[in-house]
Amino acid sequence: LINNAGVLCERPVITPDGIEKTWAVNYFAPFLLSHCLLDPLTAAPQGRIINTASIAHRWGQLDRGPKPPALGVLSYFDTKLALVVLTRRLAGRLPSPMTCNCFHPGVIGTDLAVGRGLIGRLMRLGKPLMKRPEQGALAAIHLATASEVASSTGEYFVGERPRATSRRARDERAADALWARSVELTGVGA
Repeated sequence: LINNAGVLCERPVITPDGIEKTWAVNYFAPFLLSHCLLDPLTAAPQGRIINTASIAHRWGQLDRGPKPPALGVLSYFDTKLALVVLTRRLAGRLPSPMTCNCFHPGVIGTDLAVGRGLIGRLMRLGKPLMKRPEQGALAAIHLATASEVASSTGEYFVGERPRATSRRARDERAADALWARSVELTGVGA
């Protein structure tokens, strides 16, 4: 399972469920989908969950409070941190030989940040300098198929190599709070 959906909203957008859209798409959807597919993944010879994180997790925070930040890019950073935390936490709960890892694909020239605001304009201007989506997918494909990472779990990869995460990604108290909130909002993972 490769969780790769993502958005970067210029400003906060609240979904009909009352969840900020960046959080709904980038974090809660992979949390819920991963839990819904645990049975078939566990039944597979070697189920793997791969989450598309980002180096942007280094600027994220999990304790901004209930009100979404005015700048959507801050929610993006926060959700990428949450995915790294989810990866570590889920890896510790999965039965062997199942694994869960995350990765930074690089800066990819997609329409992730659309809009007329500053971030949308910067992304459009920089798109020719960014990696193509096919290049960004290589790390996910490696994590999903390579035998040399078959026993790696709970890791954050840049390219094909594991890298250290931010200090905030290793904060167990914040991870506990995030997990509890995720269970509360999705009804799975208890």
